Amino acid sequence: MRGLIEFSNRPKVRDVVSGLTKYPSVQGVVAEYQGLWLRLMHSDPVLWDGLWREWRKFRPFPYPPPPSSDDSHEPGLGQPLDLLRSRWQEWFDGADPYQLRVCLRPGDSEDTSRVPQVGADFPIVFEERPLARLTALRTTAGVAKGTLGGAVKSIRNDWLGVTCGHVVKGASTVTMEDEARSLLERLAALIGNKATNAIITGECVKKNELVSLAPGGLCNPYGSTDPSNTVDVAVIKAPLETAQLEKWTGAPAPRASARSGQAAKMLSASGPRRAEIGGLNIYYVLGEGADSYCFGGLFEVLAPKHAPKIVSESDSGSWIMRHGAQGDEWFGVVLGSDDLRGFAMFAEPVYEWMKAAALV
Repeated sequence: MRGLIEFSNRPKVRDVVSGLTKYPSVQGVVAEYQGLWLRLMHSDPVLWDGLWREWRKFRPFPYPPPPSSDDSHEPGLGQPLDLLRSRWQEWFDGADPYQLRVCLRPGDSEDTSRVPQVGADFPIVFEERPLARLTALRTTAGVAKGTLGGAVKSIRNDWLGVTCGHVVKGASTVTMEDEARSLLERLAALIGNKATNAIITGECVKKNELVSLAPGGLCNPYGSTDPSNTVDVAVIKAPLETAQLEKWTGAPAPRASARSGQAAKMLSASGPRRAEIGGLNIYYVLGEGADSYCFGGLFEVLAPKHAPKIVSESDSGSWIMRHGAQGDEWFGVVLGSDDLRGFAMFAEPVYEWMKAAALV
């Protein structure tokens, strides 16, 4: 993410994004890698190196699309990033492999007057997407269901559960089902005629309040009149010492420590599943009911190749774990979806918010 974060903070990029915020048809802007870069990154190393040597010999012919493996997420597959960067710089005369993706609301791409006209010295692509929304499941009784993705060791040396603030809303008491970690554990409990989960009651000790957009208001991550939200957190105090959930001590993985396209794991109430870290949301509008919320600095959560959608209702609060040198590391918290991809907060600002509240 380091490259995408630096790219999104460049003055020229900020100027383009500021201009896009004036269009009601734009629901979000994503900084991401260009498609060719991603394909090169996951290409077969042996065949790729042969094509590279041919290109060096016969250029300026266009570089051919590299062959890719059927599964681009196999460990160890792909090119060393330093080597890829140096060769990319040579192919494209020093240009960066980044682009902006402008995400339009459904139906707005058909009206050319509602499509922004922008120019820049970096690629900009437009895509019509489903509306994004927060993913707490609200029942007819007004009860919200979400996920307690994990717990963090507190400053008092006990465990504090971390989920999304929009899941808890104004409730002070929270009821949780402690589900078994794996399908095998659930089957074993079922065969043994034992309960597969236990009921835990906890208290919401701290949560931040989301700021909704005014009617007709536009999302502007740089403005003061329509400020963007960066976190949506609720902290739960409950007897979680023996609960079957991820427990984390200390600061989480920095937001710059993972790269777009990296394999990850999503810890949700329906069980862990494979995921992929996507692009950086410079800003995005997520709705809930009649309200809309402007968020800045989220990242996308994608389903692996050939998998169905990654985030469903009640998955708000799920933790995203990235693969680190010493094992899985806490990297993010899911809060929304547009049915094709998920949206998550970085764990780093969530932890910083908890630290400012003297909780960790």
